[in-house]
Amino acid sequence: MKPVDLERHAAVMIENLESADALHVQRFNDTWGHQGAFSADLISYLLRPAPYMHRLDVLFPAIEAAAPTLTLGEFVQHAALMELTSKLDDKLVTLHCAIIPTLPRHSAAQGKVAALRDQRLLRWTAFYGQVFPRYGLDIKDGKDWKDLARKIVMASLGLYQRSIGKNRDPWERDDMTCFSELILDLLSVFFDVKRSGIDGFRYS
Repeated sequence: MKPVDLERHAAVMIENLESADALHVQRFNDTWGHQGAFSADLISYLLRPAPYMHRLDVLFPAIEAAAPTLTLGEFVQHAALMELTSKLDDKLVTLHCAIIPTLPRHSAAQGKVAALRDQRLLRWTAFYGQVFPRYGLDIKDGKDWKDLARKIVMASLGLYQRSIGKNRDPWERDDMTCFSELILDLLSVFFDVKRSGIDGFRYS
């Protein structure tokens, strides 16, 4: 039964609409007691890691599945498009990005945000550390996979924010090209690879 069904049932069973409204209020008070308790439960539910990790569990194999047929440059474009499409198609990610800026600044809420970001960053770090060496890339001394993942994730978030509400054709042509170019530039910083030779690297 959905919340709307409960409301409809209350309206039918209780002729007095004020009594029906009181039932809704009483149900809220019996469950949470006050607004703060409700907000705490809502934040915990929204920021539970499992759905976000599940998205990555599905996304990573789908991205890598095409790698054997793609050059490094093509793979970067392919991965960027799949990641953005996955975010835009995931309503929880959309809700997450809308709610996070409105969360209270107290440590409990911000701690959950930071913990979720850390988990996602670790997953992306492991993914890049697995895939890019298959293209023959060895990370430079003084550089690390986590820093690379952090920069790509931040760039991806910016692309996602620009893409919300856009028609897909324009952002595929323009924003996606810009994002892919940025990632290729990052690769030359973290690996001994030149942009002019990027398509000479193949997955093996």
